[in-house]
Amino acid sequence: IDKAQLHELIGEALALRFGEGASEKSVQLARHFEAAGVIDKAVDNRIQAGNYAIKLTANDEAGRHFTRGLAMLDALPTGAERTQRELALQLGLGTAHQLKDGYGSAEAQRAYSRARDLCTRSGESSQLVAALWPLATYAAMIGDLPRALELAEQGLAVAQRVEDPLFIAVAHHHLGWILYHHGRFTESVAHQEVIIEMYNRQYHEPMIQMFGHDFGVTSLGWSAWPLCLLGFPDRALQRCHEAIALAQEFDHPFSLVHAFGMTAQVHSFRGESAKSADFGERMMALATTYGFGSYSAAAYFSLGLGLVAKGQLTQGLAHWRKMIYLLEVGGVKLYNRGTLATVSGLLIQMGQIEEAQTALTEADTIGYRDHLDPLLENVRGQLLSAQGCSPEEVETCFLHAIHIAQRQQAKWQELQAALSLARLWQAQGRQQEARDRLTAVYDWFAEGFDTPILQAAAALLEELT
Repeated sequence: IDKAQLHELIGEALALRFGEGASEKSVQLARHFEAAGVIDKAVDNRIQAGNYAIKLTANDEAGRHFTRGLAMLDALPTGAERTQRELALQLGLGTAHQLKDGYGSAEAQRAYSRARDLCTRSGESSQLVAALWPLATYAAMIGDLPRALELAEQGLAVAQRVEDPLFIAVAHHHLGWILYHHGRFTESVAHQEVIIEMYNRQYHEPMIQMFGHDFGVTSLGWSAWPLCLLGFPDRALQRCHEAIALAQEFDHPFSLVHAFGMTAQVHSFRGESAKSADFGERMMALATTYGFGSYSAAAYFSLGLGLVAKGQLTQGLAHWRKMIYLLEVGGVKLYNRGTLATVSGLLIQMGQIEEAQTALTEADTIGYRDHLDPLLENVRGQLLSAQGCSPEEVETCFLHAIHIAQRQQAKWQELQAALSLARLWQAQGRQQEARDRLTAVYDWFAEGFDTPILQAAAALLEELT
Protein backbone atom coordinates (compact mmCIF):
# COMPACT_ATOMS: atom_id res chain seq x y z
CA ILE A 1 0.00 0.00 0.00
CA ASP A 2 1.43 3.43 -0.89
CA LYS A 3 1.34 6.57 1.25
CA ALA A 4 -1.68 8.11 -0.52
CA GLN A 5 -3.69 4.93 -0.08
CA LEU A 6 -2.73 4.80 3.58
CA HIS A 7 -3.98 8.34 4.14
CA GLU A 8 -7.22 7.51 2.36
CA LEU A 9 -7.74 4.44 4.53
CA ILE A 10 -7.05 6.46 7.68
CA GLY A 11 -9.49 9.12 6.53
CA GLU A 12 -12.20 6.58 5.82
CA ALA A 13 -11.59 4.90 9.18
CA LEU A 14 -11.85 8.23 11.01
CA ALA A 15 -15.05 9.07 9.13
CA LEU A 16 -16.56 5.73 10.14
CA ARG A 17 -15.40 6.18 13.73
CA PHE A 18 -16.59 9.73 14.27
CA GLY A 19 -19.39 10.07 11.74
CA GLU A 20 -20.19 12.66 9.11
CA GLY A 21 -21.23 15.32 11.60
CA ALA A 22 -18.11 15.15 13.77
CA SER A 23 -16.96 18.64 12.85
CA GLU A 24 -14.27 18.79 15.52
CA LYS A 25 -12.49 15.92 13.69
CA SER A 26 -12.92 17.49 10.26
CA VAL A 27 -9.44 19.04 10.25
CA GLN A 28 -7.82 15.62 10.65
CA LEU A 29 -10.10 14.14 8.02
CA ALA A 30 -9.36 17.00 5.60
CA ARG A 31 -5.59 16.55 5.98
CA HIS A 32 -5.70 12.81 5.41
CA PHE A 33 -7.97 13.07 2.37
CA GLU A 34 -5.83 15.90 0.95
CA ALA A 35 -2.68 13.83 1.38
CA ALA A 36 -4.43 10.94 -0.33
CA GLY A 37 -5.48 13.16 -3.22
CA VAL A 38 -9.20 12.64 -2.47
CA ILE A 39 -9.90 16.33 -3.01
CA ASP A 40 -13.70 16.30 -2.93
CA LYS A 41 -13.72 14.82 0.58
CA ALA A 42 -10.85 17.09 1.65
CA VAL A 43 -12.84 20.17 0.59
CA ASP A 44 -16.03 18.92 2.25
CA ASN A 45 -14.16 18.48 5.52
CA ARG A 46 -12.59 21.94 5.24
CA ILE A 47 -16.13 23.32 4.96
CA GLN A 48 -17.18 21.38 8.06
CA ALA A 49 -14.08 22.49 9.96
CA GLY A 50 -14.64 26.13 9.00
CA ASN A 51 -18.29 26.06 10.05
CA TYR A 52 -17.35 24.44 13.34
CA ALA A 53 -14.70 27.11 13.96
CA ILE A 54 -17.30 29.86 13.37
CA LYS A 55 -19.56 28.20 15.93
CA LEU A 56 -16.64 28.35 18.39
CA THR A 57 -15.93 32.02 17.46
CA ALA A 58 -12.52 30.98 16.12
CA ASN A 59 -12.88 33.26 13.11
CA ASP A 60 -9.20 33.34 12.05
CA GLU A 61 -9.12 29.56 12.02
CA ALA A 62 -12.38 29.43 10.07
CA GLY A 63 -10.98 31.78 7.45
CA ARG A 64 -7.92 29.56 7.01
CA HIS A 65 -10.08 26.47 6.44
CA PHE A 66 -12.29 28.16 3.86
CA THR A 67 -9.30 29.68 2.08
CA ARG A 68 -7.56 26.31 1.93
CA GLY A 69 -10.72 24.72 0.57
CA LEU A 70 -10.95 27.32 -2.18
CA ALA A 71 -7.32 26.71 -3.12
CA MET A 72 -8.09 23.02 -3.73
CA LEU A 73 -11.09 23.58 -6.00
CA ASP A 74 -9.01 23.78 -9.17
CA ALA A 75 -8.26 20.08 -8.78
CA LEU A 76 -11.97 19.24 -9.10
CA PRO A 77 -13.87 18.94 -12.38
CA THR A 78 -16.23 21.76 -13.27
CA GLY A 79 -19.91 21.15 -12.68
CA ALA A 80 -22.75 21.53 -10.23
CA GLU A 81 -20.98 19.77 -7.35
CA ARG A 82 -17.91 21.99 -7.58
CA THR A 83 -20.15 25.08 -7.78
CA GLN A 84 -21.98 24.03 -4.61
CA ARG A 85 -18.69 23.49 -2.80
CA GLU A 86 -17.35 26.89 -3.85
CA LEU A 87 -20.62 28.51 -2.79
CA ALA A 88 -20.37 26.99 0.69
CA LEU A 89 -16.73 28.09 0.95
CA GLN A 90 -17.40 31.67 -0.19
CA LEU A 91 -20.35 32.06 2.19
CA GLY A 92 -18.25 30.71 5.04
CA LEU A 93 -15.29 32.91 4.19
CA GLY A 94 -17.53 35.96 4.04
CA THR A 95 -18.92 35.20 7.49
CA ALA A 96 -15.45 34.65 8.95
CA HIS A 97 -14.21 38.01 7.62
CA GLN A 98 -17.38 39.77 8.70
CA LEU A 99 -17.16 38.52 12.26
CA LYS A 100 -13.43 39.20 12.51
CA ASP A 101 -13.09 42.47 10.60
CA GLY A 102 -16.57 43.95 10.97
CA TYR A 103 -19.58 44.42 8.75
CA GLY A 104 -17.73 46.87 6.50
CA SER A 105 -15.11 44.26 5.57
CA ALA A 106 -14.12 44.52 1.90
CA GLU A 107 -12.89 40.89 2.00
CA ALA A 108 -16.31 39.73 3.21
CA GLN A 109 -17.98 41.78 0.48
CA ARG A 110 -15.84 40.12 -2.20
CA ALA A 111 -16.65 36.64 -0.91
CA TYR A 112 -20.39 37.33 -0.71
CA SER A 113 -20.39 38.95 -4.16
CA ARG A 114 -18.81 35.82 -5.61
CA ALA A 115 -21.41 33.70 -3.78
CA ARG A 116 -24.22 35.82 -5.24
CA ASP A 117 -22.78 35.38 -8.75
CA LEU A 118 -22.62 31.62 -8.27
CA CYS A 119 -26.23 31.54 -7.05
CA THR A 120 -27.41 33.67 -9.95
CA ARG A 121 -25.97 31.16 -12.40
CA SER A 122 -27.63 28.18 -10.75
CA GLY A 123 -31.00 29.82 -10.02
CA GLU A 124 -32.76 31.21 -6.98
CA SER A 125 -32.13 29.37 -3.72
CA SER A 126 -31.84 29.86 0.01
CA GLN A 127 -28.13 30.36 -0.51
CA LEU A 128 -28.87 33.42 -2.63
CA VAL A 129 -30.62 34.91 0.40
CA ALA A 130 -27.55 34.02 2.46
CA ALA A 131 -25.42 36.04 0.03
CA LEU A 132 -27.80 38.97 -0.48
CA TRP A 133 -28.32 40.03 3.09
CA PRO A 134 -24.62 40.38 4.00
CA LEU A 135 -24.23 42.43 0.83
CA ALA A 136 -27.11 44.60 2.03
CA THR A 137 -25.32 44.96 5.36
CA TYR A 138 -22.14 46.01 3.60
CA ALA A 139 -23.99 48.59 1.51
CA ALA A 140 -25.54 50.04 4.68
CA MET A 141 -22.23 50.11 6.51
CA ILE A 142 -20.53 52.14 3.79
CA GLY A 143 -23.45 54.58 3.82
CA ASP A 144 -25.36 53.42 0.73
CA LEU A 145 -28.72 52.99 2.46
CA PRO A 146 -30.86 52.98 -0.73
CA ARG A 147 -28.80 50.10 -2.16
CA ALA A 148 -28.97 48.29 1.19
CA LEU A 149 -32.78 48.50 1.18
CA GLU A 150 -32.95 47.26 -2.41
CA LEU A 151 -30.83 44.19 -1.61
CA ALA A 152 -32.71 43.43 1.63
CA GLU A 153 -36.09 43.58 -0.13
CA GLN A 154 -34.72 41.37 -2.89
CA GLY A 155 -33.55 38.87 -0.27
CA LEU A 156 -37.01 38.63 1.31
CA ALA A 157 -38.66 38.23 -2.10
CA VAL A 158 -36.29 35.39 -3.04
CA ALA A 159 -36.80 33.64 0.31
CA GLN A 160 -40.57 33.79 -0.15
CA ARG A 161 -40.35 32.44 -3.69
CA VAL A 162 -38.18 29.47 -2.69
CA GLU A 163 -40.50 28.91 0.29
CA ASP A 164 -37.79 28.35 2.88
CA PRO A 165 -39.27 29.30 6.31
CA LEU A 166 -35.86 29.59 7.95
CA PHE A 167 -34.52 32.00 5.39
CA ILE A 168 -37.80 33.91 5.22
CA ALA A 169 -37.32 34.63 8.92
CA VAL A 170 -33.69 35.64 8.35
CA ALA A 171 -34.74 37.95 5.51
CA HIS A 172 -37.39 39.62 7.70
CA HIS A 173 -34.77 40.18 10.38
CA HIS A 174 -32.38 41.86 8.02
CA LEU A 175 -34.98 43.98 6.25
CA GLY A 176 -36.08 45.19 9.68
CA TRP A 177 -32.50 46.21 10.47
CA ILE A 178 -32.21 48.18 7.22
CA LEU A 179 -35.61 49.88 7.70
CA TYR A 180 -34.51 51.04 11.15
CA HIS A 181 -31.67 53.00 9.59
CA HIS A 182 -34.12 54.53 7.12
CA GLY A 183 -36.17 55.86 10.03
CA ARG A 184 -39.08 53.50 9.30
CA PHE A 185 -39.31 52.31 12.88
CA THR A 186 -42.80 50.79 12.98
CA GLU A 187 -42.05 48.64 9.93
CA SER A 188 -38.69 47.72 11.42
CA VAL A 189 -40.27 46.36 14.60
CA ALA A 190 -42.91 44.47 12.61
CA HIS A 191 -40.25 42.60 10.63
CA GLN A 192 -38.29 41.68 13.78
CA GLU A 193 -41.49 40.42 15.38
CA VAL A 194 -41.82 37.81 12.62
CA ILE A 195 -38.69 35.98 13.71
CA ILE A 196 -39.21 36.66 17.44
CA GLU A 197 -42.61 34.95 17.28
CA MET A 198 -41.40 31.91 15.35
CA TYR A 199 -37.97 31.60 17.03
CA ASN A 200 -36.98 28.15 18.16
CA ARG A 201 -33.44 27.75 19.42
CA GLN A 202 -32.89 24.23 18.06
CA TYR A 203 -34.48 25.03 14.71
CA HIS A 204 -32.43 28.21 14.26
CA GLU A 205 -29.12 26.86 15.60
CA PRO A 206 -27.73 26.06 12.10
CA MET A 207 -27.92 29.79 11.39
CA ILE A 208 -25.15 30.39 13.94
CA GLN A 209 -22.72 28.46 11.77
CA MET A 210 -23.87 30.21 8.61
CA PHE A 211 -24.10 33.79 9.89
CA GLY A 212 -22.14 33.76 13.13
CA HIS A 213 -24.89 34.80 15.53
CA ASP A 214 -28.17 33.62 17.00
CA PHE A 215 -31.16 35.29 15.37
CA GLY A 216 -33.30 35.09 18.50
CA VAL A 217 -30.76 37.28 20.29
CA THR A 218 -30.19 39.71 17.44
CA SER A 219 -33.88 40.13 16.60
CA LEU A 220 -34.70 40.96 20.21
CA GLY A 221 -31.85 43.45 20.21
CA TRP A 222 -32.72 45.06 16.90
CA SER A 223 -36.35 45.46 17.91
CA ALA A 224 -35.22 47.37 21.02
CA TRP A 225 -33.69 50.37 19.22
CA PRO A 226 -36.74 51.28 17.12
CA LEU A 227 -39.04 50.56 20.08
CA CYS A 228 -37.13 53.11 22.15
CA LEU A 229 -37.27 55.78 19.45
CA LEU A 230 -40.97 55.08 18.91
CA GLY A 231 -41.48 56.07 22.55
CA PHE A 232 -41.33 52.79 24.44
CA PRO A 233 -38.05 53.03 26.41
CA ASP A 234 -39.06 50.50 29.08
CA ARG A 235 -40.23 47.96 26.55
CA ALA A 236 -36.98 48.46 24.67
CA LEU A 237 -34.93 47.79 27.78
CA GLN A 238 -36.97 44.67 28.52
CA ARG A 239 -36.18 43.36 25.04
CA CYS A 240 -32.49 43.92 25.75
CA HIS A 241 -32.70 41.99 29.00
CA GLU A 242 -34.40 39.12 27.14
CA ALA A 243 -31.65 39.15 24.51
CA ILE A 244 -28.92 38.98 27.16
CA ALA A 245 -30.69 36.16 29.00
CA LEU A 246 -31.07 34.17 25.78
CA ALA A 247 -27.43 34.72 24.78
CA GLN A 248 -26.28 33.56 28.20
CA GLU A 249 -28.17 30.27 27.83
CA PHE A 250 -25.57 29.01 25.38
CA ASP A 251 -21.87 29.63 25.04
CA HIS A 252 -21.68 31.95 22.03
CA PRO A 253 -19.64 35.11 22.64
CA PHE A 254 -20.64 36.98 19.47
CA SER A 255 -24.35 36.74 20.26
CA LEU A 256 -23.63 37.94 23.80
CA VAL A 257 -21.48 40.89 22.73
CA HIS A 258 -24.28 41.87 20.34
CA ALA A 259 -26.80 41.82 23.19
CA PHE A 260 -24.49 43.96 25.34
CA GLY A 261 -24.07 46.41 22.46
CA MET A 262 -27.79 46.79 21.88
CA THR A 263 -28.35 47.34 25.61
CA ALA A 264 -25.60 49.96 25.82
CA GLN A 265 -27.22 51.96 23.01
CA VAL A 266 -30.70 51.76 24.53
CA HIS A 267 -29.31 53.18 27.78
CA SER A 268 -27.68 55.93 25.69
CA PHE A 269 -31.03 56.73 24.05
CA ARG A 270 -32.63 56.83 27.51
CA GLY A 271 -30.02 59.35 28.68
CA GLU A 272 -28.42 56.90 31.13
CA SER A 273 -24.72 57.42 30.42
CA ALA A 274 -23.33 55.50 33.40
CA LYS A 275 -25.41 52.40 32.58
CA SER A 276 -24.38 52.63 28.94
CA ALA A 277 -20.73 52.75 30.04
CA ASP A 278 -21.25 49.66 32.20
CA PHE A 279 -22.33 47.67 29.17
CA GLY A 280 -19.52 49.29 27.22
CA GLU A 281 -17.07 47.67 29.62
CA ARG A 282 -18.70 44.28 29.13
CA MET A 283 -18.57 44.75 25.36
CA MET A 284 -14.92 45.73 25.45
CA ALA A 285 -13.99 42.67 27.52
CA LEU A 286 -15.56 40.28 25.00
CA ALA A 287 -14.40 42.24 21.95
CA THR A 288 -10.81 42.24 23.19
CA THR A 289 -10.85 38.54 24.05
CA TYR A 290 -12.35 37.39 20.76
CA GLY A 291 -11.18 40.08 18.35
CA PHE A 292 -14.56 41.67 17.55
CA GLY A 293 -13.21 44.91 16.09
CA SER A 294 -16.57 46.53 15.36
CA TYR A 295 -17.70 45.99 18.95
CA SER A 296 -14.50 47.50 20.30
CA ALA A 297 -15.53 50.62 18.41
CA ALA A 298 -19.06 50.54 19.86
CA ALA A 299 -17.63 50.00 23.33
CA TYR A 300 -15.51 53.15 23.02
CA PHE A 301 -18.67 55.17 22.34
CA SER A 302 -20.38 53.98 25.52
CA LEU A 303 -17.23 54.30 27.60
CA GLY A 304 -16.84 57.85 26.29
CA LEU A 305 -20.37 58.67 27.44
CA GLY A 306 -19.50 57.49 30.94
CA LEU A 307 -16.33 59.58 31.06
CA VAL A 308 -18.09 62.75 29.89
CA ALA A 309 -20.85 62.20 32.46
CA LYS A 310 -18.10 62.24 35.12
CA GLY A 311 -16.73 65.51 33.74
CA GLN A 312 -13.74 63.86 32.05
CA LEU A 313 -14.33 65.56 28.71
CA THR A 314 -10.85 65.15 27.22
CA GLN A 315 -10.78 61.41 27.92
CA GLY A 316 -14.32 61.00 26.62
CA LEU A 317 -13.50 62.77 23.37
CA ALA A 318 -10.42 60.58 22.96
CA HIS A 319 -12.62 57.48 23.23
CA TRP A 320 -15.03 58.78 20.59
CA ARG A 321 -12.17 59.53 18.23
CA LYS A 322 -10.94 55.97 18.72
CA MET A 323 -14.41 54.74 17.83
CA ILE A 324 -14.54 56.75 14.61
CA TYR A 325 -11.00 55.68 13.70
CA LEU A 326 -11.79 51.98 14.23
CA LEU A 327 -14.97 52.25 12.19
CA GLU A 328 -13.16 53.99 9.35
CA VAL A 329 -10.39 51.37 9.37
CA GLY A 330 -13.12 48.74 9.14
CA GLY A 331 -14.76 50.59 6.23
CA VAL A 332 -17.83 51.61 8.28
CA LYS A 333 -19.44 55.02 7.77
CA LEU A 334 -22.98 54.28 8.95
CA TYR A 335 -22.62 55.32 12.60
CA ASN A 336 -20.26 58.28 12.26
CA ARG A 337 -23.01 60.82 11.61
CA GLY A 338 -25.01 59.93 14.71
CA THR A 339 -21.87 59.72 16.83
CA LEU A 340 -20.70 63.18 15.76
CA ALA A 341 -24.15 64.66 16.40
CA THR A 342 -24.23 63.13 19.89
CA VAL A 343 -20.70 64.38 20.59
CA SER A 344 -21.64 67.88 19.40
CA GLY A 345 -24.67 67.95 21.71
CA LEU A 346 -22.62 66.94 24.73
CA LEU A 347 -19.91 69.49 23.89
CA ILE A 348 -22.55 72.21 23.82
CA GLN A 349 -23.65 71.19 27.32
CA MET A 350 -20.01 71.41 28.42
CA GLY A 351 -19.63 74.90 26.94
CA GLN A 352 -17.15 73.71 24.30
CA ILE A 353 -18.86 75.59 21.48
CA GLU A 354 -16.02 75.69 18.97
CA GLU A 355 -15.41 71.94 19.31
CA ALA A 356 -19.17 71.33 19.02
CA GLN A 357 -19.26 73.28 15.76
CA THR A 358 -16.36 71.21 14.40
CA ALA A 359 -18.15 67.94 15.23
CA LEU A 360 -21.44 69.10 13.69
CA THR A 361 -19.72 70.36 10.54
CA GLU A 362 -18.04 66.99 10.19
CA ALA A 363 -21.41 65.25 10.60
CA ASP A 364 -22.87 67.47 7.86
CA THR A 365 -20.17 66.38 5.41
CA ILE A 366 -21.51 62.80 5.56
CA GLY A 367 -23.84 62.68 2.59
CA TYR A 368 -26.57 60.21 3.52
CA ARG A 369 -29.67 60.93 5.58
CA ASP A 370 -30.92 58.47 8.18
CA HIS A 371 -32.93 57.77 11.32
CA LEU A 372 -31.00 60.31 13.40
CA ASP A 373 -31.96 63.38 11.36
CA PRO A 374 -34.11 64.72 14.24
CA LEU A 375 -31.12 64.48 16.59
CA LEU A 376 -28.92 66.36 14.14
CA GLU A 377 -31.43 69.20 13.71
CA ASN A 378 -32.04 69.43 17.45
CA VAL A 379 -28.31 69.73 18.10
CA ARG A 380 -28.00 72.30 15.31
CA GLY A 381 -30.62 74.46 17.04
CA GLN A 382 -28.84 74.14 20.38
CA LEU A 383 -25.56 75.14 18.76
CA LEU A 384 -27.08 78.17 17.04
CA SER A 385 -28.57 79.23 20.37
CA ALA A 386 -25.21 78.87 22.12
CA GLN A 387 -23.59 80.94 19.38
CA GLY A 388 -26.06 83.77 19.94
CA CYS A 389 -27.95 83.41 16.66
CA SER A 390 -31.47 84.79 16.24
CA PRO A 391 -34.32 82.99 18.03
CA GLU A 392 -36.02 82.56 14.65
CA GLU A 393 -33.08 80.53 13.29
CA VAL A 394 -32.96 78.41 16.41
CA GLU A 395 -36.71 77.84 16.36
CA THR A 396 -36.59 76.76 12.72
CA CYS A 397 -34.14 73.97 13.60
CA PHE A 398 -36.22 72.71 16.51
CA LEU A 399 -39.43 72.77 14.45
CA HIS A 400 -37.64 70.92 11.65
CA ALA A 401 -36.47 68.26 14.13
CA ILE A 402 -40.04 67.88 15.42
CA HIS A 403 -41.42 67.60 11.88
CA ILE A 404 -38.96 64.84 10.92
CA ALA A 405 -39.59 62.96 14.17
CA GLN A 406 -43.35 63.10 13.59
CA ARG A 407 -42.90 61.76 10.07
CA GLN A 408 -40.87 58.88 11.53
CA GLN A 409 -43.37 58.42 14.40
CA ALA A 410 -40.31 58.81 16.63
CA LYS A 411 -41.96 60.09 19.81
CA TRP A 412 -38.69 59.85 21.76
CA GLN A 413 -36.89 62.22 19.41
CA GLU A 414 -39.96 64.42 19.11
CA LEU A 415 -39.96 64.79 22.91
CA GLN A 416 -36.31 65.84 22.95
CA ALA A 417 -36.85 68.45 20.22
CA ALA A 418 -40.05 69.69 21.91
CA LEU A 419 -38.09 70.05 25.15
CA SER A 420 -35.50 72.21 23.37
CA LEU A 421 -38.23 74.32 21.75
CA ALA A 422 -40.08 74.76 25.04
CA ARG A 423 -36.90 76.05 26.71
CA LEU A 424 -36.40 78.52 23.87
CA TRP A 425 -39.96 79.79 24.15
CA GLN A 426 -39.69 79.96 27.94
CA ALA A 427 -36.70 82.27 27.56
CA GLN A 428 -38.78 84.45 25.24
CA GLY A 429 -41.63 84.67 27.73
CA ARG A 430 -43.91 82.45 25.67
CA GLN A 431 -44.82 80.29 28.66
CA GLN A 432 -48.23 79.08 27.52
CA GLU A 433 -47.05 78.14 24.03
CA ALA A 434 -44.10 76.30 25.54
CA ARG A 435 -46.30 74.41 27.95
CA ASP A 436 -48.88 73.49 25.32
CA ARG A 437 -46.27 72.21 22.87
CA LEU A 438 -44.41 70.13 25.47
CA THR A 439 -47.58 68.81 27.12
CA ALA A 440 -48.89 67.54 23.79
CA VAL A 441 -45.89 65.22 23.49
CA TYR A 442 -45.31 64.43 27.17
CA ASP A 443 -48.90 63.30 27.77
CA TRP A 444 -48.57 60.69 25.04
CA PHE A 445 -46.07 58.66 27.09
CA ALA A 446 -47.16 55.77 29.28
CA GLU A 447 -43.70 54.53 30.35
CA GLY A 448 -40.13 55.64 30.87
CA PHE A 449 -40.87 58.19 33.60
CA ASP A 450 -37.69 57.26 35.46
CA THR A 451 -35.50 58.31 32.50
CA PRO A 452 -33.61 61.63 32.68
CA ILE A 453 -35.31 62.88 29.51
CA LEU A 454 -38.88 62.45 30.72
CA GLN A 455 -37.89 63.74 34.16
CA ALA A 456 -36.45 66.87 32.54
CA ALA A 457 -39.67 67.36 30.59
CA ALA A 458 -41.75 66.96 33.77
CA ALA A 459 -39.56 69.48 35.63
CA LEU A 460 -39.89 72.05 32.84
CA LEU A 461 -43.66 71.61 32.71
CA GLU A 462 -43.73 72.29 36.46
CA GLU A 463 -41.76 75.50 35.88
CA LEU A 464 -44.15 76.55 33.13
CA THR A 465 -47.27 76.07 35.26
